[in-house]
This record gives sequence, C-alpha cells and structure tokens, in this order.
Amino acid sequence: MQVITQWLSSGWSIILVILGLGLIIFLHELGHFLMAKKNGVRVEIFSLGFGQAIFKFRRGETEYRIAWLPLGGYVKMAGETLMDERKGEPFELTSKTPWQRFQIFTAGALMNLIIAFPIAMLSFVIGKCESPNEVGNPGKAEAMAGIEPGDVVEEVGGRKIDSVDKLRIEMIRHANGTRIPVKVKRGTETKEFFVESSRSTDHLTAPPQLMLAEPIPGKPLQEQGVRAKDELVRINGVQYFHPSKADPKLKELGLCDDPAEAARAAYENYTRNALLLQLRRIRTGDQIEEDHMRNRQMVAHWILKNSNAIELRERDGKHFAVVVDPVAWREAAGRLLALVQQIKSTGDYAGAKALFDEHGVHFDPALRDEVVARYETLNVPSYTAFVQPRLSPVWGQDGKLEDVTISAPLSLETQMLEWSGRRPAP
Repeated sequence: MQVITQWLSSGWSIILVILGLGLIIFLHELGHFLMAKKNGVRVEIFSLGFGQAIFKFRRGETEYRIAWLPLGGYVKMAGETLMDERKGEPFELTSKTPWQRFQIFTAGALMNLIIAFPIAMLSFVIGKCESPNEVGNPGKAEAMAGIEPGDVVEEVGGRKIDSVDKLRIEMIRHANGTRIPVKVKRGTETKEFFVESSRSTDHLTAPPQLMLAEPIPGKPLQEQGVRAKDELVRINGVQYFHPSKADPKLKELGLCDDPAEAARAAYENYTRNALLLQLRRIRTGDQIEEDHMRNRQMVAHWILKNSNAIELRERDGKHFAVVVDPVAWREAAGRLLALVQQIKSTGDYAGAKALFDEHGVHFDPALRDEVVARYETLNVPSYTAFVQPRLSPVWGQDGKLEDVTISAPLSLETQMLEWSGRRPAP
C-alpha cells in the first residue's frame, strides 16, 4: 500500500509539472497568436508540444493541436519560414512592417511577464508551508559547527529567522568559506555557533520528522488505530529522548556504579581499536581497504577532529588513544550521525566521499609500524575468531521446554560447517 501511495504521489507530481509547464507555454504562444491576429497575420497552426499531434481540431483558418512532447510549443504563421511559398499576400508575416513583426515576436515574452504579476499575487494570498525553526536533523555544515537536534534557531548573521528553510537561504547568501554566527536556543540557554557557509546541499537542515509510515497490519500500532502520516507527540509520556537520561536509571537499577566511567570504557575501547589496534592488520601501504575498518576509523577520527572528547597521547615513543570526556564523545557521535543521515537522505555522494577521504581511508604508516612492532612483542595473531557457545534445549516428557544446556565447542571449523548446513549439529 505504501509503495502504491508513493507511486501515485510521484505520478501526480509529474502531472502537476506538465500542467504548470503547459500553462506557461500556452500563455507564451497565446501572446504570439493574439498579436499576430491583431496585425492581420494568418495563423495556420497553434500547437502545445512538439512532434505528432495526439489531439487536434480546426476552427476557421487555424488548426489547434496538442502534441505528445510537452516541452514547448509554437505558432505557425503564413509566410514565416523560408520553405513557405510567398505570394506577397497581406496576411503573410513577411508582408508586415518591421514594427509589426517586432510586436508579434516579442508578444510571447511580454505575455509571460504580464501574467507573472497576478500569479505572484495569488501565490502570496495562498501562502506556503514553511518548516519551524526547530532543528530535527542539522545540515552537514550546521552539524560540523555543533548545532544539534532540538536546537531552535533564532538568528543567522544578525537576522532573526522563524524557519529552518530561511536558515539555508541566509547561509547561501554569503561567499563559501565565510563563518556566519548562528544563535540557537538550547533548553533555557542561548548559544552561538559559527557555521561555515558552503554550497546549498551542505545546509539542508530539516525540522523534526515525526510522521509515521504505514503501520504493519496486525501489529499493535495498527490495531490501536495508528495510520500513515500520523505524527508522534509522546512515547510513554516522554516527548523526546536523550541518552543521558538513561545514565541515572543504570545506577538506580544497580547495573553500574558510575555510568560515566562505564561509557568512557566503552568509548575508549572503540576508539583504541579504530585509531590504533586495527592497523596491525594492514602491513603495507597507507590506506584502509576493508569497509568495516574504514567505518571504525571514520567515526573515531571525526570525533577526534571535531570535539575535545579524544586525545592521542604519546609516552616513551608509544601512542595511546584516551577518551577524556565521554559526554563530549557521545554528543559528537550524535552530530556525526546527523551528518551521515543527511548525506544518505540527500544522496550526497560527493559529501560521503569527502567524509571518508578525510577521516576513513588514510592513516599514518609510521603509526601503523609502531602498532605492528608492539603487537609482535606479544606474539598474538592479527586476526581472531570467536567460537560461540552451543545452546541445547532440554524437553520434558510433556513436550515443554524445561531447560537449556550450554556447551563450548572447541573447533571453529566444526561450528562453521554446522551453521552452513554441511555438517549436522550433534
């Protein structure tokens, strides 16, 4: 159903474009037509579109057509082309004075100019929908500057704005590379960020996107009456979520004495592997080829360069990646996620390439050599694999599950063959 709806929506958009273009063409050609009639020139054909006619009729001396290619139109006048047989008749175009011909040729453009004024006034009367100035997904340039989802943009370059659409307009008014002050409201605080002006696609900041797709039939959302295009307001009484709200709950449940230190350990483990440890697997060159390894380095390197969360320290000729601020690490990861989502949703291939070229592909060969040398002293392999525990159900005489036994297979080869179906499990 959702696919059909999207297809119909796209088809209707195409029809609207054709109708709009057809109206502009009709008015343009109508200007030529009326001025030709006014000056006594015979109009042989009035056509909307090019190519073979799909509909036509004749009225008086003129044949009216709608042709199959709706990318233009034309008015064919007697004696207009060199191939026409010219007899010097008064109704021929070439029989008219230069001033009359000038009027006929310019009437199309003049008609478009005249009709633009009532169309503009009608547009202002009808109005248009604008997004609010609350940020749902910051554009690439805004995310790089530190603007986050939930921020409310108040001023751009000293100008007050009330829509994220106007944020983009204000940014692209300036030359590329210009740092523009942007004031936002974050909670009860007013913050100022300096956003670097860039191309329009780098400033596609979007408002909160709360609209739902078509719920799956038979699932709770659908059974409760939720339908496509409904918007989320609250979930379980909470308007929005932030990871920091989970930290006190972890401590309350006794799962962690210090959530910040637990986060630091997790982030540091990821960062250390992304910036240092995984380099032991690349013995030559200065580029990462594996996609998952590029992803790791891109995330950690971007956070290193765009926040104060990570420090790359050196001691006794050895490098260490240290997470000094886990909150900053998490917030930077959120900004990076917004940036990646922006690139994906707009199909910004150039942006994706630039992101990985700068942060995910290249590394320092000297740092790689240091990591390899340190690993060789430990005499451990560069690659490791995990043998997963085997879970075996224990069934009762009544056919109900009573227990699950856990065993530890010692052979990775055997386990892979079992999972592939080439060897039966015991």
